[in-house]
Amino acid sequence: MEFTGERYIPSVDSPEISYEHWHRYLYATQFVKGKVVLDIACGEGYGSYLLSEYAKKVVGVDISKEAIKYATDTYVKDNLEFKSGSADSIPQNGRELFDVIVSFETIEHINEKEQKSFLQEVKRLLKPNGLFIISTPNKLVYSDIPNYKNEFHVKEFYINDFKKFLGSHFKNVKLLGQRIYPVSYIWNPYSRNPKLAEYRIEYLEEGFRPSKSSKSILYTIAICSNITIENPDASVLVDLSEKILRIKDQRIGELTNTLRDKDAQIVSLDASVKEKEVRIGELENTLKSKET
Repeated sequence: MEFTGERYIPSVDSPEISYEHWHRYLYATQFVKGKVVLDIACGEGYGSYLLSEYAKKVVGVDISKEAIKYATDTYVKDNLEFKSGSADSIPQNGRELFDVIVSFETIEHINEKEQKSFLQEVKRLLKPNGLFIISTPNKLVYSDIPNYKNEFHVKEFYINDFKKFLGSHFKNVKLLGQRIYPVSYIWNPYSRNPKLAEYRIEYLEEGFRPSKSSKSILYTIAICSNITIENPDASVLVDLSEKILRIKDQRIGELTNTLRDKDAQIVSLDASVKEKEVRIGELENTLKSKET
């Protein structure tokens, strides 16, 4: 599939987008083990396929028929099914069928009326003790502060409004924040369940110093249910290929080469200007000699 910016595809050469999308699905795997799962706005199917490695069954739904055809042809498993349909009218008959419903970066793509219908559909299909995991951009940090407008977004949420909206349908809503930050990672290579301690620094006038500043949330992830939810753990996604660093090094190299080319062009132009100045001087001397 071609990357248009509307939905993520794993082949896109963009580490930042890949980190964000894969991390959400990887985080969700801990909640779906042995469960029946619905993935709303599954796109080309990579996330549904990942969840199906842990879940009893996964149904992926997307409004794009092209995406569903690609997913059906590409991700084939006995416990995985794809259907074409919209988030506010999910093509699944019945009630209380799914243990977990996930929907990442979906709700901001539809209008307010459709968002309410979407949540009603989730309630229709989710079991009474089920979990709903959803993410959306934080309008303040994603759009307002950078003065940015995503052409595919219809109605975005501020964090408090998002929690209030979800709280109108669920007794319990736990919020998590997501954002890419540069990190130095210290870990125990012999532990399967390492505990994570967070330390913060920031660059000030005197250089890097320890910081007590708060992190800003770019994406809000909510875990919703009518039953009690344990406080969710934090999570770190590690790119072993260091793709984002390699791309930046490549770009620095390209810029360095461009500067060298421009320097060479400047030297060449300077030489050309000097040659012309010499020629002009010769012509002026010739004219003077003729005048005399």
